[in-house]
Order: sequence, then structure tokens, then C-alpha cells
Amino acid sequence: MFVTTLKRAGIGFLIGFAAGESVMLVSALLTSQKTLPVSSFLIGITDDSNASFLLQMLLTGIIGAISYAGVSFYDIRKWSSIKSYIIHFLTVLATCLTCTYFLGLLSNLSELLTEIVVVSLLYFLVWYIRYNYCRELTQKLNSMQEEWRKHDHSPN
Repeated sequence: MFVTTLKRAGIGFLIGFAAGESVMLVSALLTSQKTLPVSSFLIGITDDSNASFLLQMLLTGIIGAISYAGVSFYDIRKWSSIKSYIIHFLTVLATCLTCTYFLGLLSNLSELLTEIVVVSLLYFLVWYIRYNYCRELTQKLNSMQEEWRKHDHSPN
């Protein structure tokens, strides 16, 4: 399970990095920004746009890594599905809030509440899509198993 979690974290880091930088790039294009698409908050902290860009890449990658590695919570057989769901959700939410704070995207209560709502909605949407996919897959496997049993392949 540890190796699987590390693989998930690596893939998640790449996804988080790509998604985060895509959002910043689109934001920069929409605002006609002529420099690297970097949070001005990070530039204020580091006084260097290149260092800020690297830090931003790291933070968006961390969001993806922890979010995807956290899927391993569902592999813990002792835990109920609801416990895994709640712990994974809280881990993702805490990670997103922490990283977006350091990206300089949370500066007041309104932005914090908006972030919580957006992360919650996106989390539920992804969960719902995965739930339906797994449900359809389970139904297909069950029908295949039933068809196999009809042909008298039952074990002796």
C-alpha cells in the first residue's frame, strides 16, 4: 500500500502542477499579464518572480499529491466507507486551504468561505462521478458472474 500511495502522490503532483499552472496561465491571459503567471503575493514574499514561480509550482503540486495519495484512505479495510470519505475530504480541504493561503489567494473571510464551498462542490462532483463509474463497473461484473454461473461453471 505504501508504494501505491507514493505512486499516487507522484501522479497527483503532476496533475496538481499542470492544473494549477493552467489556471494561473488562463488568469494571466485574461488579465493581459506580460510576466510569468505568478501570484503577486508570492512575488512579495520572495522578491523574485522565478523563485515565486517555482514555489507556486510546488504548492499546486502538493495539492494534487496529497489529494490523490489520500485515495489510499479507501484501501484501509478496517475503515468504513464514510470514515474514509470524511477523512479524505478533510485532508483535501485542509491541504487546499493551506496551499491557497500561501499562494496569496485567501485574504478575507469571504474568500475563505468561497474556497470551502468550491472545494466541497468539486470534491463531491469527482466523488459522484467515481461512484457512478464504480457502480456501473460492479453491475457489469455481477452480470458477467451471473452469466458464467448459468453455464454451470460452479465450483465442485
